[in-house]
Amino acid sequence: GAIFTYIDAISAESAAAYVEAQSRAAGERARRRRALARALADPSSTADEIEALAAGAAWELPTRIAALVVSGEADPVRLASRLGGHVLAVGEEAEITAWVPDPDAPGRRAQLAAGIDAQPAVLGPTVPLAASVESLRRARVASGVRNDGHLPASGLLVADEHLLALVLHGAGAPEVRELAGQLLAPLETLGPGARKRSLATLRAWLDQPGQIQRIGGVLGVHPQTVRYRLAGLRELFGPEALDDPAQRFALSVAVRAHG
Repeated sequence: GAIFTYIDAISAESAAAYVEAQSRAAGERARRRRALARALADPSSTADEIEALAAGAAWELPTRIAALVVSGEADPVRLASRLGGHVLAVGEEAEITAWVPDPDAPGRRAQLAAGIDAQPAVLGPTVPLAASVESLRRARVASGVRNDGHLPASGLLVADEHLLALVLHGAGAPEVRELAGQLLAPLETLGPGARKRSLATLRAWLDQPGQIQRIGGVLGVHPQTVRYRLAGLRELFGPEALDDPAQRFALSVAVRAHG
């Protein structure tokens, strides 16, 4: 009897000690992950600091990452668990910032949408790890524009799919440059001379749509040359881009941002 009681007591103490040690280790790992998540949002963090924090948190450093800003979720640990994919999350005031490794992986977007469960969330652009702060900055800009009522109020919103709205409602120079680059990308397929001529023709058309004679006068070319260039622009940008009012407006903003 007594010896078995003693063995049972020792076993119980060992099990309790093991559980306590595991709990302490999990708590320390969670603390380190919170520190890492905050460091990724801090412009003053160095690559060495990030690497050391990641090692201590047992978090494999991704090459590319995106910030996800979520409103209405009180528990960052539960959110990270639902999002999966080694997501880090930390709560700050009224929002949670989550860091999503490899956000462009197949099925990842659907997984994120399911994980936020229709709560308002904004995904920043995919960037190299060293540019994590820029992804968070744009996600917060888009979140602010959404809060002001200029973007859909619920569910997952991808910031870079709404650059025009961000530019129109107070975003900074990075978004303006990104919008111009995104919308004018078809011109990059041309050589320097053709690109310059096409951009000038596009600008003139957007200023005076449909006015072939006037555009020719502005550019100093024959109207037939204007028609030829416009045909090339329609081939580059799509048949509706030069005539649809919404697309024309977006291109006007991009052309002026381009300079």
